[in-house]
Amino acid sequence: MKLFKYPFFILLFVCSNAFAHVNSPDVSYQGKAGNYNVLVNVSPPDVIPGVATISINLEHYNGEKIYIETQYYFAGKKGTAGSELAQPVAGSPGWFEGTQWFMTSGTVSVHIIIDGPKGKGEVNIPVMSVDTAHRKMPLGLGALLVIMGTSLIALIITIVGASVSDAVVKPGTTPPNLSRKRLYGMVFTAGFLCILLFFVYRWCKSDNSIYLAYVYKPIAGHSQVFNYHGHNVLQLHVDTNALKFGHEQLSYVVPDHGKLMHLALAKVNTLDAFAHLHPIREDANTYLVNLPDLPAGKYFLYGDVVSWNGFSETITDTLTIPVKPPITDTLHNISIKTSPDDAWLISRPIMRNITGRPVTVCGVTGTSFKLADGSTAIWEHNPGQPVKVKHFFSLKFDFIGANGKPAKLQPYMGMMGHAIIVRDDGVVYEHLHPIGNFAMASQQLVNSRMSDEKSPIAHLPDPKKFKDSIDRLVAHIDSMTEDQRNTYLAAEMGKSMDMGMDGMNMAVVQFPYTFPSPGHYRVWVEVKVDGKILTADFDVNAVD
Repeated sequence: MKLFKYPFFILLFVCSNAFAHVNSPDVSYQGKAGNYNVLVNVSPPDVIPGVATISINLEHYNGEKIYIETQYYFAGKKGTAGSELAQPVAGSPGWFEGTQWFMTSGTVSVHIIIDGPKGKGEVNIPVMSVDTAHRKMPLGLGALLVIMGTSLIALIITIVGASVSDAVVKPGTTPPNLSRKRLYGMVFTAGFLCILLFFVYRWCKSDNSIYLAYVYKPIAGHSQVFNYHGHNVLQLHVDTNALKFGHEQLSYVVPDHGKLMHLALAKVNTLDAFAHLHPIREDANTYLVNLPDLPAGKYFLYGDVVSWNGFSETITDTLTIPVKPPITDTLHNISIKTSPDDAWLISRPIMRNITGRPVTVCGVTGTSFKLADGSTAIWEHNPGQPVKVKHFFSLKFDFIGANGKPAKLQPYMGMMGHAIIVRDDGVVYEHLHPIGNFAMASQQLVNSRMSDEKSPIAHLPDPKKFKDSIDRLVAHIDSMTEDQRNTYLAAEMGKSMDMGMDGMNMAVVQFPYTFPSPGHYRVWVEVKVDGKILTADFDVNAVD
């Protein structure tokens, strides 16, 4: 985006609260690296510093060499560490694996370099590097260390006692009371060690508290529904004063796919009501959006935003939509326009016991879903085939028109499709694109940052001026026609818009993903056909 050229986009802005996956840490990429087609999965460490594992699949491998390096947004190109040669995975032709140390929190780019017969190809994959775990010491190791430490302390006390009791007795003199001297030495040493251990304990406890403050916690939002000028309006507010770190971060939100926020709602437990909405901004910390006609009840709420340094975050809440929302006129007479890119679906409750045989529609076999316009969406997957967690998976969907012919998918917010995944307990949330499960704005910012050879460090801009400039940009994007907006977004994303299609098959879209944990998931797939947004849902039972 044109705003990315400004120099203040190169200062580190570490956000330790959340990233735009909730309990779904792996980052997947499906697309191009120069002239090469690649699949990449990055498993970041849950404790920083830590080691990330990168798996790479190269289509039509022909002796190419694949290098991996880590680039830090705050340091830029000049801070790039040395590259590592990825090694072939035994028994898996075309697959390679490597590791990289993540040394600090913030936006990290995993830079893949492929050198082969088709020339040199590169791609940057943005990864949010954050502490997400608090490791506990294994009981056996803890017991062993206690025994060793106790033995060491006892040995030190004994050595000191023995050393102070050593004495040379001259002939004709009375020997000193060595046992009392030894006792005094041992008591003094034990007291000194106790005081020393107390201060070490205090230091460790303080250090642990500081670490816990930085551990990943989704930003908590406060949402409520009002009746405003005859429409049900959702207001989402974040109290940034409650954030321990980065309390100004929401003042530096940039558009992703032309939207400041992508907000997903899914009905609690049943997941039978879903919406993908795009709020407007009332102020830096408050967003407003017209609600579609969703049934009353409790909803999981997830709001995706991207900060200026590429760090993507998710604001979470549990929203209650009442039967009759309270009337309000206190929203400063803001005109809340419904985005033409908003989509929603009311469907059947999630099926937790998935059984049955795949169906065949127009030669395509898999699990089918009837769309609102009479067409059919097909997930090319046998419902009897298990989906295993922590395994790289490509979700592939075909769309067959009501006339029985393959549908022609159109760009939807710059991509050929979007997918949102929620586990039935709401603990896991993911927003997917055909190119991967990271924000496109994050990749654009990382690409811009790493193309700057000088990589200067700039000061954080004035938040109000920054917000005003972003608001003007978003207003300009909103004023475009559909064709103009698609052209603009396609130019910003390069070839990303076409990624995920099965070659030139305009009726197929696929999403790379790794299910993080066992459970029952619902996948909503959104595409645009004949100018209309179509939403299908599919249920997945992920197992170990």
